[in-house]
Amino acid sequence: MASEIKDIPLDSSVTVKTKGGQVIKQHKYCNGIDGCTVLHKPGANRFHMNITLVKDEFIDSISDIKEPSGVSGEDYIPVVDPERTKLRESKAVRNAQIEADKIGEGVSEEAQCIFNALSKTLPCRWRGKNIIVLEEVEIAEPYRVEDCKSLHAGDSTVQVRVQKVLDEERKKLS
Repeated sequence: MASEIKDIPLDSSVTVKTKGGQVIKQHKYCNGIDGCTVLHKPGANRFHMNITLVKDEFIDSISDIKEPSGVSGEDYIPVVDPERTKLRESKAVRNAQIEADKIGEGVSEEAQCIFNALSKTLPCRWRGKNIIVLEEVEIAEPYRVEDCKSLHAGDSTVQVRVQKVLDEERKKLS
């Protein structure tokens, strides 16, 4: 697919479908930035536009190709800073990983709802099917108040607080 997109003239209107199912209808800007294709959609004036960066390996198909009609897109397309692009990409990947880590593997819908509710006010993470809150308290299945246990002997204040929040969240979910 990477060689196919490189053959499309710059500023052609294209519809790109990613392997993740996302459909992007924009204009091709350039290719070759570390195996990526840059797509743009013109904004209200020559200084405003939406730019989308797609890794060539994630492009599933390209359709609706309309070549530019005489006006060169190079007259109004800004320079893309590769370093800034790499920083934005790494930030997006980091944020996606953080969001993915919030999804429990092999847990019930109720467990995920409890985790989501707790994580709005307290830092939480999954350890297998158990929820770790504040790195101090572990909540085991079936995620009731009595299933909370302190990870550090002798410190029950945090556990009592987590149990109270858990109890309130379970009431809201019922």
